[in-house]
Order: sequence, then structure tokens, then C-alpha cells
Amino acid sequence: TIKNMRSLILLLLSFLIAVTAFHYSSQSASPFGRCSLVMRERKCDLSGTRRNSKCMSVSKSNAHTHRVQNVNLQTKKLWWEEGNKFVRIRISTRTLKTIQKNGLGATAKKFGVDLDKFSLSSGTAPLAAAAELASA
Repeated sequence: TIKNMRSLILLLLSFLIAVTAFHYSSQSASPFGRCSLVMRERKCDLSGTRRNSKCMSVSKSNAHTHRVQNVNLQTKKLWWEEGNKFVRIRISTRTLKTIQKNGLGATAKKFGVDLDKFSLSSGTAPLAAAAELASA
């Protein structure tokens, strides 16, 4: 009976491991999900700007102590004209001003970033192809 109990316990444990493995494999590990628990570095997705940890606070008595200047990161959903789709990116406000000046595609090209990683959809049909379908 002890042998039967051991085999039963091993069978239950293997079943439990298989069920939990299946459960966690079906969940997406997208860093952009609303209730995602994936911790990401506080860094701009396009320019790679990170916090400045070399700054100092200077008191009235001229005592210097270390402090940190964090990046002003904003999560934005932007329209990518060349890819014809929306992308959701965490970008610094400084990079956002660059995007407003040069455009999203040119800024991503400047920093060498593939925007397909951040796309929310597979894209829509190009406007010329949609016009051909409408006229047919």
C-alpha cells in the first residue's frame, strides 16, 4: 500500500505541474497589457534615455549629496504612417518633441528602432488598395 500511495502522489504531482505549465503558457507576457506584471526598465523605447544618477543636491551649507533625476516617461499610442498602424510606446517627453518635429518613422530610423515590436495590430490595408477595391 505504501508503494501505491507513492505512485499516486507522484501521479498527482505530475498532473499538477502539467496543469500549471499549461496555464502559464497560455497567458501572454506582453509588456503593454493592462494587468501585466512584467517589470520593465525605466527607459525610453526609442532614444534609450535613462535616469541621471550622477547629479547632486547642494544644500545651503554647500553639502553635496547624491540624488537621481528620473526620465519623464509617457506611454503613448501613436499612428505610424509608414507601417499604417498604431504603436504603443513608452517614450520620454523630449523624444516626443522630436517625433512632433521629424515624424515617428524618421525618429525611429534615427535611433535604429524597429516599430513593428510595438505595433498594436497587423495594420490596415493601404489607402490606394482600399480605393481600388471601392471602385471595383
